Amino acid sequence: MRIIYSFLALLLLVGPTTFAQKEITLESIYDGTFRQERLQSLRSLNNGDEYVVQNYDRAANTMTVDVYSYKTGEKTRTLINSAAIEGLQYFQGYELSNNETKALLSTNNEQIFRRSSRGIYYVYDLNTKAIVKVSENKIQEPTLSPDGTMVAYVFENNIYIKHLESGDTEQITTDGEINSIINGVTDWVYEEEFA
Repeated sequence: MRIIYSFLALLLLVGPTTFAQKEITLESIYDGTFRQERLQSLRSLNNGDEYVVQNYDRAANTMTVDVYSYKTGEKTRTLINSAAIEGLQYFQGYELSNNETKALLSTNNEQIFRRSSRGIYYVYDLNTKAIVKVSENKIQEPTLSPDGTMVAYVFENNIYIKHLESGDTEQITTDGEINSIINGVTDWVYEEEFA
């Protein structure tokens, strides 16, 4: 018992001088000094050697998707940089096509229910650096086709397909009605009650 008390006494004497103290100011609370470090959406690439992480540069107000090596954990390159995309300074999320040649970028997202949202989406070609706006409207659940040539999405409870090469949009369903007929997405009860 005496050893435990001695150890605690030593900790109380040495502890405050050992651990660095940082002054807390109102500015440091709001400028991000005390925010936690975290990964935003780590995803493995097809090559199996690398993964991508979405990063935000607060100083430059830009979003990037950076590639890291599994072996070293070091950043190897930047796949997408919002500063390099003309007409798109910022994006909130991304999804790569199966063949990793295109990325679906989301902006202006607004929450509908717990897990659903709508927003403005763009398809960014990683090879040509061209960008295509999927729709002028805020849409739901956009999904790139496996070959990256089309995007399916929902607008006002109807399903649409945008052909990226021609730019044509094809409406698949026409009977969608708010609170009645829902095509392509789930209703609130599935999100709230069935997760």
